[in-house]
Amino acid sequence: PSSARRVDLPVSAGITLLVVMLGLTGGLGVADGAVLLAVFAVFLGWVVTRPGEEEAGGTEEAGGGWVGTILGLIGLPLAAQAVVVGASGLAAKLGVPDAVIGATVVAAGTSLPELAATVAAARGGHHALAVGNVVGSNIFNLLLILGVSAVLAPLDADQVRMFLPHVAVLVSATLAVALLGSTVQRWQGATMIAVFLLVTVGLTASL
Repeated sequence: PSSARRVDLPVSAGITLLVVMLGLTGGLGVADGAVLLAVFAVFLGWVVTRPGEEEAGGTEEAGGGWVGTILGLIGLPLAAQAVVVGASGLAAKLGVPDAVIGATVVAAGTSLPELAATVAAARGGHHALAVGNVVGSNIFNLLLILGVSAVLAPLDADQVRMFLPHVAVLVSATLAVALLGSTVQRWQGATMIAVFLLVTVGLTASL
């Protein structure tokens, strides 16, 4: 939907830029974590109070949907965790640095639930749900998880800054898609996948 792309994606990109700016000041400390958590609270309040969107097919029976949702919420994280543990163990045996494992294997493994849910929603015609899942996951990771982590264990400046150039590229790609047209075309999706692969290769090579 146009509103999801015109509003939600730029909001996600703006929050990402906020994290980048905080990281440039010398890592992410307790104060930075508190700022991220405060922004998360504001974002959550905005999401809860904003008007909802109606989509075609929204009146279908929801009886069996709850069962599938609960099973999915249980099964997807377990499957993702199995992928992370197995691949991380293999990478560790091969002597791959922890930063590379975190930026590739762990990141990909923990994103599997979002990927599966987004693909299922998109194929089912629930486009707002698909976009909302991606945006919401990104914002929760940046504000809630990163905020709590920074409060409990401040992140070193060098650890944060090594990722900033790659984050800037991904933010630019996200904004470009959000501002182009009303529908994400296949070539745009393919371009974003290519950008992701290039960023991942560049990040891995720089670690």
